[in-house]
Amino acid sequence: MYGVDMKKTDFLIGCNYWASNAGALMWRHFDPQIVEKDIEALSGYGVNCIRIFPNWEDFQPIKKAHKPNTEYNKLSPFLIRTEERPLLYEKFPESGLSERQVENFKFLLETAKKYNVKVIVAFITGWMSGRLFLPEALNGMNLIADPEAILWERAFIKDMISEIKHYDNIIAWELGNECNCLDYQVSEKETELWISSIESAIRLADNTRPVYSGMHGARVQGAWNLLIQSKYLDVMTTHPYPAFTSYCGIEHLREMRASLHSAAETAYYAAIARKPCLVEEIGTLGPVYLNDEYADEYFERALFTSLAVGTPGFLWWCAFEQNGLNFAPYDTVTMEQNLGLMYRNHQPKPVIKKLKEVSSDLKEIGALPTPQADAVVVLAHASDQWKAAYGAFMLGVQSGRFVDYCYEEQLLKSSDYYILPCIRGSSALAAFIIDALKERVLNGAKLLITNAGGFIGGFEELTGLKVYGREGVSCKKSFKIGKRGYEIACGGKLLITASKAKVLIKDDNGEILLSENKLGKGKVLFFNAPLEDFYTESYKPEDSGLHEIYKLFFAEKEKEFAVESDRCMVTTHELEDGKLAVMLNNYDKNACLKFRLKAGYEIVKALHVETEGDELTFKKKYAYLEIEKR
Repeated sequence: MYGVDMKKTDFLIGCNYWASNAGALMWRHFDPQIVEKDIEALSGYGVNCIRIFPNWEDFQPIKKAHKPNTEYNKLSPFLIRTEERPLLYEKFPESGLSERQVENFKFLLETAKKYNVKVIVAFITGWMSGRLFLPEALNGMNLIADPEAILWERAFIKDMISEIKHYDNIIAWELGNECNCLDYQVSEKETELWISSIESAIRLADNTRPVYSGMHGARVQGAWNLLIQSKYLDVMTTHPYPAFTSYCGIEHLREMRASLHSAAETAYYAAIARKPCLVEEIGTLGPVYLNDEYADEYFERALFTSLAVGTPGFLWWCAFEQNGLNFAPYDTVTMEQNLGLMYRNHQPKPVIKKLKEVSSDLKEIGALPTPQADAVVVLAHASDQWKAAYGAFMLGVQSGRFVDYCYEEQLLKSSDYYILPCIRGSSALAAFIIDALKERVLNGAKLLITNAGGFIGGFEELTGLKVYGREGVSCKKSFKIGKRGYEIACGGKLLITASKAKVLIKDDNGEILLSENKLGKGKVLFFNAPLEDFYTESYKPEDSGLHEIYKLFFAEKEKEFAVESDRCMVTTHELEDGKLAVMLNNYDKNACLKFRLKAGYEIVKALHVETEGDELTFKKKYAYLEIEKR
């Protein structure tokens, strides 16, 4: 479970697999020799896991024998067929599953096993790379809400699992590939009913393996949301492509934002769902987005920052280049053509060479437990949850901290530090959550509230500030911390005066920007600007210096291990043997950084870093340490 397991396990490193000769049409053009050559080549470069797809159109080739739409004809027998044969005469009469394709699928599983490659099976592969591959009999149906479609989907899964469940290199079942793209005209309740139905079909056929999500772009509200998925599924999945994820494609892929994207989104999913989260699709979207000679650098940074937040694996999209294929989507969509770890002739690209280079480190480090959290970020229904979460994550990284998340409709997680980011709207946060936070503060917790114009109950008691007006005018606030100047944009003004709060920072106009209020045994800090939202939307926010607000908030919280840098991601993980693992991802221009080790601790293991006195010298951009109490 998320945040509980302290065991290090094997890390899954690999890719999504379509055969090098035919992409998504590999089953129609199935070539055993090519499949074996593919898997052997991937395994030789360190790939230990692949995600595979039984193309729905090929594996369940059911068709309708169309007749005029009369009541009499609706009662006609043998309306559903494969080719021209009634299902009654097929091996799988309930599902119409293709016997030939099942045998091809078994060959792929046997080949993967031969080369020690683990497999994730994504069942409902009706959406792939911008194209729908659907059984003819289901065309025109709502594939998520139509009872007939769901019954055929369940039958397909039942028969498929019965044929392949004895392969022990299958480590997980999955609903399918990005099934939230199958139909966009669905409600929240329809998606929950579909997930429940497909998940139950999987577990009825085999309850020995976990069920993964396989979806992308999940949020905490609406259809396919994380709270729904967490009810039924064992592992969440991220497909963190910057071009398709809000606020992630601002700078190029070699900058800090993109390097932290997969880690931030994965940590966010895992925290809200309270389940593990796998990075199961990631890539550069080809040389039109980032040239191949730089892709290995992006791969390494995204991989190790994701490892640092506790993901169990990292799968590239995809195994081989898909250029030269003269069918949709590859012949029309440029970015689908050059996404592979390898070229179609099995020559390696720089990114798979990097995979092979780091595979030994991944074996030594293993998949890490979820990091120790320094604070819980409480996300409100009225906010843009992902924007606030992403900003809080990056601000945390620059402050040497790791943040956890909790949604307003969930029970508040236990912590001694809380962040309520960018409150907005006339009902910014329910009284239940405000009361719960207040109770934690009274008992010694510390709370930071940042303001985007929101209303919360008991404001003066909580913050020690009195409101004497609001102005709906956009403005920029300039201020100083020490000698350095900072600037932040606001969509409006909250005019406040201190009734009992201590003023920590005023802006250059003399208005209160940051205050601190003692409440019971704890403290409430109020930052009168939309810190996380502004940070997330800014170009190269790491240069803004705004993480100094988080540093002030966390100043009293001592860490077992800390680095003096705002360009080094530091996470700490509890291991079952009493040791603490420390994962370092360094973006600093300097290979030598100062560090602080808490009194009573010592470093007992170091990978790719040397320590002397209070200095770390990095041998690579990432490093791994283990520390323990003397």
